[in-house]
Amino acid sequence: MKIGIDIDEVVAEFVKGYLKKYTEKYEKSFDFEKIFSYNLWESLNITKEEAIKLADEFYDSEHFENIGLVSGAKESITKLSKDNELIFITSRPIKLKNITENFIKNNFKELLFRILFSNDFFQQGNLSKGEICQQENIDFLIEDNKDYSISCAEKGIKVILFDKPWNRNFEHENVTRVSGWEETLEVLKLNEFKEVKNAK
Repeated sequence: MKIGIDIDEVVAEFVKGYLKKYTEKYEKSFDFEKIFSYNLWESLNITKEEAIKLADEFYDSEHFENIGLVSGAKESITKLSKDNELIFITSRPIKLKNITENFIKNNFKELLFRILFSNDFFQQGNLSKGEICQQENIDFLIEDNKDYSISCAEKGIKVILFDKPWNRNFEHENVTRVSGWEETLEVLKLNEFKEVKNAK
């Protein structure tokens, strides 16, 4: 199979790191479970400009350099890479290309990979995640963002959605909600079984 993998909140713990930077700057904490929108300014009650400025400060901080891996990501991605083609598809700003490539290289040393940058948030490239998935003939996209998931699902792309506080108010027939990487592997294994069975 050809599998697209989002990076932030699927591989890297972006929001928790961002909230550490928020606490450091504003001297107040914010509960991860109260992030009701991935437009973080809406949840944090700051302006979009302030949220983007804080993101830029986060990108330049030790919090971002030492960003943690989502539980199970390392083992699961390594396992999937043996029998599938993996492509990382991110809406991170293109200016983070080198640091993002180094993050993947450092954490997945044996992995051959490509990273594609979509234009969903920063309007930096030519294609959205949905368009990239169509162009690359992606079988499954592993994602956490509700809007990107809906866009891909409506294009007929199967999405495995990591359950997060900001994506709990929708369903779609092409979207399978999971708690994390363990369930993701189960969904993909079940799909492989169905494909083999249907091929007979």
